[in-house]
Amino acid sequence: MEETGILSRFFKPNIEKMEQWRDVKGLIEALKHEDLDVRMRAEEALARIGGPGDVERLFDVFRDKEEDKGVRYAALRILKKMGSSEVVELFIRVLKDRSEDLDVRKSVAEAMGELGGGRESEALMEVFKDKDEDVRLRWEAEYSFKIRRIANPHLPVDPKVVELLFEVLMNKNENRKLRVLSTDVLENISRSPNSVELMSRSLRSFTKVIEDEDDDPLVRHQAEWALGRIAGWLEKHPRPVPMREKCQQEEIGLRQLFQLEDQAEQPESAKERDTPRKRQPELAVFTFKWPKKCPKCGGKNLTFAIDYKCFRCEHCGTLIEGVSDE
Repeated sequence: MEETGILSRFFKPNIEKMEQWRDVKGLIEALKHEDLDVRMRAEEALARIGGPGDVERLFDVFRDKEEDKGVRYAALRILKKMGSSEVVELFIRVLKDRSEDLDVRKSVAEAMGELGGGRESEALMEVFKDKDEDVRLRWEAEYSFKIRRIANPHLPVDPKVVELLFEVLMNKNENRKLRVLSTDVLENISRSPNSVELMSRSLRSFTKVIEDEDDDPLVRHQAEWALGRIAGWLEKHPRPVPMREKCQQEEIGLRQLFQLEDQAEQPESAKERDTPRKRQPELAVFTFKWPKKCPKCGGKNLTFAIDYKCFRCEHCGTLIEGVSDE
């Protein structure tokens, strides 16, 4: 084994010739090479030349639990880069197959979120709505709606997804982890200059959850945290969109809710001073710091990806949102 490792340092595979000859088998073997540059070039070559007949072969590499984790997730990244109809159909089939390994289905759900197409979104919604499914898979399907927004920030938000998220958030009988995540996803997709109406609806829903003292404390805390993040975003974007007739009332409502415009302090009457006030959520501004490691595989090699507060694990390819300093 040691001798093989020494030889591989001096005799690197010719990735260009393999690509020219469409040697998919050889390129898959090159994914296991100890040289990072070789592995990366092999991955890019496979993404370029991979055809319909290679989709199942690459997915089998990812499915193989005996294979090195880095090689497995390289195969999954290649399939995402290919993004062909064959890849989408395979992902949808695996996602719906309850006999498939749960970890494989969860990874496929995340990959489908990054692809972000209409069919992928419909399949993810089917899984998320299915209360007989494993909660962990439903969680991954829901998280993929956020991944879709991060990976494709200019794509419009699917109204069906929005309604489903609000339905889960406001349902006290739903799994608490899914309600917490629904709050997080709604907050994420609401922070956009083109989402004034959605932002306003999210804010009012979060406020309703916070004010309901009988609701789950964890969900209420997450709603309060989400309010703070949106408030911090609004401080930097005091006029999210130009005043348009259809959004005018919504934007005015946002300004009133967060008091974005300076208001002169009015003297309190004696009655107002004696009346106990409801506790209002703190509107904190959140900043982000570099995560210490990937929550999926534990890898520590993270690079900036997509936007200013997102990172990607170089080992397994997972997208990670920055950790709040708060």
